[in-house]
Amino acid sequence: MAKTEVQETGKSAVIFCDRGVLDGSAYVEDELWTQIMDDAGWELSIRDKRYDAVVHMVTAALGAEPFYDYGNETRYETIPEA
Repeated sequence: MAKTEVQETGKSAVIFCDRGVLDGSAYVEDELWTQIMDDAGWELSIRDKRYDAVVHMVTAALGAEPFYDYGNETRYETIPEA
């Protein structure tokens, strides 16, 4: 979540993002993620430095198991793993 000023009105705003910097680590091998972090000059503590707040919300997919997309190549985990 990032706080910024909206130029059109000058009023404060809150921006919610459904993905964060660290989310990518779930989709690559540990070695590749370490390389990405090293190349960017980041450390795991980036979560403490980059965000003003983190909001954890319950997924809308709870109870929607019949709609889980097993045809998506990037979704290799089972429903409980997801």
